[in-house]
Amino acid sequence: MISIIGIILLVALIAALVKPEKVLPFIKASNTIRRILAVIAYLVLFAIVMNIWSKTDNFKETVAEANAQNNQKWTEHAVMDSTHMANGYFSADSSKSTLELAAKFEELAAITAKSDYKKDEITDSAVIMFANRNSNTALELTANLQKSYRARYAELLGKELWENNIKVHTSNGGKTITFVGGMFANNKNIADFQKKIYGNLYAYGFEKSQYKWIEHDPEIVEYKIE
Repeated sequence: MISIIGIILLVALIAALVKPEKVLPFIKASNTIRRILAVIAYLVLFAIVMNIWSKTDNFKETVAEANAQNNQKWTEHAVMDSTHMANGYFSADSSKSTLELAAKFEELAAITAKSDYKKDEITDSAVIMFANRNSNTALELTANLQKSYRARYAELLGKELWENNIKVHTSNGGKTITFVGGMFANNKNIADFQKKIYGNLYAYGFEKSQYKWIEHDPEIVEYKIE
């Protein structure tokens, strides 16, 4: 594009030098003055075009450099995700609290959904392929880890609720979680508690949650997790 503009300007200059009275009839001066003005105009326009070309070229270089740095960043991110999945980082047993357990599970879900990568524009096909492969691995890993996450969640939550005199245990192959405590004699307490923990119960694949105010109470409040 720049070269075409340059050729047009050069042709216009030559025409103005050869036939100044035809090309520049609006300038009321001698042909010599017209030729001088044509040269000056050419030099000014040529300088403007070159300045624009230089800025455009610099902008392209800046964009290319930014893309390269971005792709490098996401390559390193993909490698880190892959390493974490391979070395047992997402093991439920390594978590010391329900918050830590939830954070790891959310990180695994983000790899599955490729949500981190979608926040940025990735142009490198190798990074995209790596992210897709990690997503498939994370999906399979999530399915394999859900049972251990349910067991670890019940164990950790039981420890955290011990001071509140609430017992936690699971049944039905770990898919039903039961809470036993005096506070659950109140229906509002049950509803509020269920609302608070529902997200984790759903994520870990629990199918039911049950509430009783004493261990041998025949009356159970039950929620289906769906």
